[in-house]
Amino acid sequence: MARTIEIWDNHWKDVPTWTFILMLGGLLGIMLTSFLGAELFFKNNHLFSALSSVGIGVLIYILIYRSLKHKEQGEHGKGVVTGALLVIPFAAYTLFGGMGLCNELGFREAQFNELQTIASDAKNALNSQSKQFASIGSTTLTSILSECATCGNKPRSQDRTACVKAMQACYNTAYCTQCASGTTSSLRTQLTKAMDDRFKAKPIPQLELESFIFKVEQGGLTSRFNQYFLQQDAGRVNALLDKTHTQKYSVVVGICSGARNGQTLSSMGSVRAPQMDCSSPTSLFCRGWNARTCVALVLLMVLCLIPIPFGDSREGAPEAKTTGGMSMEL
Repeated sequence: MARTIEIWDNHWKDVPTWTFILMLGGLLGIMLTSFLGAELFFKNNHLFSALSSVGIGVLIYILIYRSLKHKEQGEHGKGVVTGALLVIPFAAYTLFGGMGLCNELGFREAQFNELQTIASDAKNALNSQSKQFASIGSTTLTSILSECATCGNKPRSQDRTACVKAMQACYNTAYCTQCASGTTSSLRTQLTKAMDDRFKAKPIPQLELESFIFKVEQGGLTSRFNQYFLQQDAGRVNALLDKTHTQKYSVVVGICSGARNGQTLSSMGSVRAPQMDCSSPTSLFCRGWNARTCVALVLLMVLCLIPIPFGDSREGAPEAKTTGGMSMEL
């Protein structure tokens, strides 16, 4: 007894071409928006985001194809079950795709405005302290060059020795010992470099702050792949401001008060902490959900379902088909 086992049959040929094209467009839209939302949900884990979006798209494709097959073969019970299973990928799409759409259609712009405010406040605080720090450095440089010349001009050797020891204690640099022999252009250059290394070098926290500010000013959120990272950086701004102040303050207090005319480094204060969390579904849906988001979400799902009503429906036992497919006789 021979029976035909159908390995593959193209049931898409039983629906109008335009419905298949619309379904593919809907699938691409679902996968894209799901990827954008998964990027936020998984905190820029590109692998998990890609697997989730592709998995949603493939599952929807398979279930719709199976629904068409059951409908064509008259297996209405199986068709209903298969159609009901579409709830699973559509639920996943509602989460990830909804997050992506909410972000694109409202949330991202609002978060970018918040990050711009944080970056602007941090920049103002950093610029203000940098000017103050540079002023202290300039005063200190003037003092050390003046005192070096004074020490070198003292007539008595013991006076010169006492003078350079006092300078060493005040400025904490070995170059001060050379002032006992008189000031030369080479020594002035060495002393200038020693002070520049202290007052012009930027501590690592400041470099990290400047990197965050630069990214925001350059429109960093135009790239969907660094939104969560920028949000994380914004959350670290106050800590970086404190670390920058601490490191610069240690430089200032390392110089005796008289050499800097009593100037000290004031605190940079703090900026507002970020309130918006792009990785939180609750935050995204609360701030980004609107009519456009709802329409886009439903429209993409409807596009995927368009081929089902146009599929051929047959009553009775299914027939093995060989046209456009492969079969094998047993």
